[in-house]
Amino acid sequence: MHGRGGRPIGGRLAVVRPGRRVGGGRAGRPVGPGRPLCTRRVRERRRACRDHRVVACRTADPDDGRHRCGPANGPPPARLRRLRTGTAACRRRRRRRRSRRRPDPGARGGTEHGRRNRDGPGHRGRGRGMTTSFIGADQNADDLAVAAMDPLRADDILAELPAANERADTAWMVDALADLIADFDTADVHTARAALRDLGFLAASLVRHDPDADLHGIEPTLLRLAAVADEVPRDTVYSYTTRNPVGPRRRGFLLSDEEHVFIDSVVAATQALNLAVDDLAACRDRADLDEDVLLAALGQVHDGVEVLRKNLRTVQRTITPDYFSHRLRPYFPTMDIGGKAYMGPGGAQMPLLVLDVLLLAPSEPGQLGAWHDDYLVENVLYLPPTHRAVCDDTLLAYRSGNSPLLRCLLESPRVRAEYAALLKRILRFRYPHRQVARANMAIRAEGSLGSGGYTVEALDHLIEITTSKAAVTLPLPRERRGSADDRDR
Repeated sequence: MHGRGGRPIGGRLAVVRPGRRVGGGRAGRPVGPGRPLCTRRVRERRRACRDHRVVACRTADPDDGRHRCGPANGPPPARLRRLRTGTAACRRRRRRRRSRRRPDPGARGGTEHGRRNRDGPGHRGRGRGMTTSFIGADQNADDLAVAAMDPLRADDILAELPAANERADTAWMVDALADLIADFDTADVHTARAALRDLGFLAASLVRHDPDADLHGIEPTLLRLAAVADEVPRDTVYSYTTRNPVGPRRRGFLLSDEEHVFIDSVVAATQALNLAVDDLAACRDRADLDEDVLLAALGQVHDGVEVLRKNLRTVQRTITPDYFSHRLRPYFPTMDIGGKAYMGPGGAQMPLLVLDVLLLAPSEPGQLGAWHDDYLVENVLYLPPTHRAVCDDTLLAYRSGNSPLLRCLLESPRVRAEYAALLKRILRFRYPHRQVARANMAIRAEGSLGSGGYTVEALDHLIEITTSKAAVTLPLPRERRGSADDRDR
């Protein structure tokens, strides 16, 4: 048998699919003299090691075109033996391929139909018979509804905001705020949130360029809208991202390529985390909590945290610490409204905070636990009402000891293994997040705070709390080897 240019190719080894007729060409025709095998297909077979387990000799008998494989040809090379039996590296590559093919929960989270289909209790992120309150799906749909609204007729004004910020035109911002709030009032929740979003962009820009700016003229309007919206009287991470229109109507302080990437990344992560909150909160409300249902909910949380981690990497690769610290971060200032200081939009306000309550509460006794309690109280205030209700009800149930979710997390060996693996997955986000924060703080003035009003020490505390909780929930080695998540670590 000869290959291209008449060169013999007998004696070389190829990987073929189990059950495939070795020696059969296209349409079952034998591969004999004068019919060279495509070496590209052979290379593709070798690369796709997960589907190919049989190592066969490519030498063909010129009489019948069949391959002769056996001990006479000698053992296959070590590399092909590894492909046949599989190695740890191969298994890791297969896991990465599966994760890349896995649908992005953040990409479909913006509609009421954005939830995943649930095919069976054994599949990660899916479960049969799960009844949920659709907190996350409803939150995504509500945010999209707010994003589509323009109650203040502010599209044209906010399109000029990036240019006004470039020239630090505070007089223009004061006039724009006065024009927008003139004779405006509403009793609709979505309308109030859309108005708070647009006023928040202008007010934050004004305070960024003039820290002593007088906001008393718009305070009554902000407080009235906040009462209708049942939220804080300023912009939040939700008004900046998930409630922000897409396309030409997008609001932004600079509308640079970096800011677009930043907003898109936070939107994808927030929508995915909203769905994770949905599933886990539904488990919290079930008195007859089933182990398989909880495992499926933890799988959905796993997916949401993975989307968060990947989008953090996107931000890390795209936005330099210098750009974020000196160009974007100043537009998230603290504002004094109604005699109270409100923090700017920050990562501490994202739905990961709700998962912290569900997975890490109740806090351990001691100084670190007291800090965590204060941290939760300070930041739950900035969540949407549905998420605040989840946090309040969960903390109340945990403190009273009446929580089926907490009991199942700690008592079931299978759930404990998945729970511990999920906490480690959260740490895979928190370590890089702390690295990004340190890089930003290193170029800022001493004593600077993050957009959420914290130093890097807060991230140290969260990592310590998550690590200690993971250590407490680790199962016995035998149970850990049999856990459902071992193959995905």
